[in-house]
Amino acid sequence: MQPNSVTLICDKDDWIVIVMENGEELQRSFKMQAHAQSWCDGQRVRLGLPADYVPATFEFDQ
Repeated sequence: MQPNSVTLICDKDDWIVIVMENGEELQRSFKMQAHAQSWCDGQRVRLGLPADYVPATFEFDQ
């Protein structure tokens, strides 16, 4: 089972937060970085994870 984690990525004009919790993955997308960052921070606090991270940037094939 994967450890709990929260990842913030940028895909062109969308910000995507990926939450891994107890082996389950949840993705939520946002148009504004500030909204994504806020939700990401809240999920990290909820899961008891450290707040120091750097958002990743990926290009997804569509």
